[in-house]
Amino acid sequence: MTPHTGLLAPPNHSVNHGANHGPEHVAHHGADPEAGQRASDLLGSQPSGLPTDQPDSRTGMRAADEACDQAAGQANEQTDSQPLGMPGGRADERTHERTVSPLGKRTGARAGARAAASQGGSAAGPSCARVSGVDAARGLDAASEMKECHAGVCRGKIVPLLVEMGRLLSEQNDFGGALEALLGYMRADMGMERAMISLHHRESGRIFVHKSIGLSKEEEERGVYALGEGITGKVVETARPIVVRRIGDEPAFLNRTKSLCQKTDLELSFMCVPILRGAKVLGTISAERRYESAALLDKHVDALVVAAHMLAQAVELHLVENVDKTLWEERTRVLVDKLKERYRPSSIIGASKPMLELYDLLRKVSQTRTTLLLLGESGVGKEMIAGALHYGGPNPKGPLVKFNCAALPEHLVESELFGHEKGSFTGAIQFRKGRFEEADGGTIFLDEVGELPLAVQAKLLRVLQERQFERVGGNRTLTVNIRVIAATNRDLTEMADRGAFRQDLLYRLNVFPILVPALRERGNDIVSLAEHFMAQYAQESEKRVTSIAPAALDMLLNHAWPGNVRELENAIHRAVILAEEETIQAHDLPLSLQGPVFHGRQAPHGLEARLASIEYEMLVEALRRHQGNTSQAAAALRLSRRAMSLRMKRFNLTYRPFRKDEALPPHEPTQGAEHAIHH
Repeated sequence: MTPHTGLLAPPNHSVNHGANHGPEHVAHHGADPEAGQRASDLLGSQPSGLPTDQPDSRTGMRAADEACDQAAGQANEQTDSQPLGMPGGRADERTHERTVSPLGKRTGARAGARAAASQGGSAAGPSCARVSGVDAARGLDAASEMKECHAGVCRGKIVPLLVEMGRLLSEQNDFGGALEALLGYMRADMGMERAMISLHHRESGRIFVHKSIGLSKEEEERGVYALGEGITGKVVETARPIVVRRIGDEPAFLNRTKSLCQKTDLELSFMCVPILRGAKVLGTISAERRYESAALLDKHVDALVVAAHMLAQAVELHLVENVDKTLWEERTRVLVDKLKERYRPSSIIGASKPMLELYDLLRKVSQTRTTLLLLGESGVGKEMIAGALHYGGPNPKGPLVKFNCAALPEHLVESELFGHEKGSFTGAIQFRKGRFEEADGGTIFLDEVGELPLAVQAKLLRVLQERQFERVGGNRTLTVNIRVIAATNRDLTEMADRGAFRQDLLYRLNVFPILVPALRERGNDIVSLAEHFMAQYAQESEKRVTSIAPAALDMLLNHAWPGNVRELENAIHRAVILAEEETIQAHDLPLSLQGPVFHGRQAPHGLEARLASIEYEMLVEALRRHQGNTSQAAAALRLSRRAMSLRMKRFNLTYRPFRKDEALPPHEPTQGAEHAIHH
């Protein structure tokens, strides 16, 4: 393996030295014989004004110098001309890039021209045989082109390839098509047996095969490298081409794709060039072919370097639009999921799926001033959600005014909402602001909005549309900046169909409806809420109540909860007051919750059944309190870890249901006790 570095040809001897000796002497010292011949031809075609009566005169030498310069310039334009010989040695055959010094080419051409001048001399004058310099240049160009085509990098074929790649990239934005065109050229015109275009994802450090020829899909998937790993990784790390003359002799060649499975494959050469965009390495172009000569490898590498430069910008755009975009979308999804889990208003407890979906809606709508309609059964916590929307909204420092539309008689509702002027009706002895006016700059929460009288509904519709109203008995229009959140447990659509609720008001309220799930749909949130209320009321009553017995939890989980969270709060409040120990037992719960513990099964009788039930409840309570940590649970019960494991196995218990305060599924206490009794 050798980096693609160059050799600098040493300058030849002085011009005068080459001029005073024959052309053989000049060629012996490293001058290009073709350049010398070309300079001689050009000298022979000089105008007749060149002095002829002064052999080896300074004027003739100057003319020879000018001809040499012209020949050297044309020699520099030749592509991949014959390398200059190096005195005392030869180029390292592992090195696969030739950088020939312009000074060396110029000196060689000058020496050759002067050798020709010394042969012909200026005395010959116009009578010397002249060969057209243009014809000689054309002959050299034709020979050079023949050599290039023979080497597999024909200028006449690679130019149409570059044109096609440019058209696909600029006109059609077809990145894949441009890569296919390049790979097709590498196979058909460069004789590559396998070729790969790999991309480097800078953030993750992965280098992976994007397109290839000669590789199967499985081999492409295996071709993943890290920075500095293998030949491909080293090219990306160093940003320099690397050529391996014989794969079998290079230990750094990893054959990660497992595509080299024949002995003849080890005789192939491997070349890899970086795709550079400024200082960034965006990927590599690599290929394998049979070895012929170092000069041929040079030409192939040069062609691939040109293609890499052309593809650089398109590769960068592809990485940004596809690889980076996919990674960013995945990260965004993970962050949004984390945000959904973390965005839980402090006043709301629950981590069930329906509540997570509710939090997602609250997050999306909280920063807007859209009118909201909260739907759900009585006691689900609509007022708590209204508070969370206000304090998480655009004006959390503004007032939050709550009004229950069913709490006042019909003739007082209008005055309460819109205010009244002094003397507007009997008993109006002074001016009074309404709830809408008090909520200016904040939020008004209208609970039980379905109970509003039809006359008040018409005035409410104007407030929702224009944020304007007049006080009762007044004629001055007031404008308020408020957010309206309404709530009801009634079916407003059905009420509108029978004329009990205005259809236009329903449309105005129903801009963004939010359905609050019932407690029976929230699963393990029941346990979380029960423990929250237990801690709250234990602190209020100054009692040390720290846990809920498994039998009591089973009752809580199996209750229908028609009164939802409000009913659960009252039940736990009562249980804390009645509890005589640190644990709430089943008999401390209201009678409406108490029922047969062995749902649908005949309760086991006798001392063994009772002891098994008590032991089971103690094990479950210890595991739940320590969140499934069997070692801590065993220590709390003063058991060894082995004894704890045996007892858990006896009752068919595992630690998993107790992780993250997860509750046991219904009937499991009974099943565990019965399992222990029967075994």
